[in-house]
Amino acid sequence: MTADSFWNARVDDLPLHPQSDTFISSIGRTRGVHPDFGSGLWEGHPIGIPYTVTDGAPGVGVTFDYDDESDPAPYPIPRNAPIEGGSDHHILVVDSSTCVLHELFDATWQANGTIHAGSGARWNMNSNAFRPLGWTSADAAGLP
Repeated sequence: MTADSFWNARVDDLPLHPQSDTFISSIGRTRGVHPDFGSGLWEGHPIGIPYTVTDGAPGVGVTFDYDDESDPAPYPIPRNAPIEGGSDHHILVVDSSTCVLHELFDATWQANGTIHAGSGARWNMNSNAFRPLGWTSADAAGLP
C-alpha cells in the first residue's frame, strides 16, 4: 500500500468508537489474542502464512473453484514456494519486479505442473485500489 493509504494512518490518537465497549464484550474481555505471526506449531505445521519473493518468475497455470471472483492465471509461483500448513493452504508470492502480491487459497500442485486453488487474488502494492465489490480474496477478508 502507498504511504497515503488509510492502512498506514495513525490511530493511537483517534477517539474511541461509541460502540467500542460492545465490540470488546462480543469478542470476550478475557479472551487471549491468537496472532498468526509464525511462532510455534498448529496441527504439526508452522503457524502463520509463509511467503516467497520472486523477481519475475515464469507464470504458472492455475484453475479455481471460485474463478468468477479470482484474478486469472498465470501466477508467478516458483515450484519451491512454501504452502501454508493446516486447512487454508495459502501460497503468497511477492513479485519484486512488478510490486504485485499474488495470493492463492487452498492451493495444491497438480501432476501436470499447474496449480488448483479455491481462489486467487492479485494486489498492486503501489495502489490503494480494492478488489471488485463483493469479491473474495485468498484470505476471505478481502484484504492483501
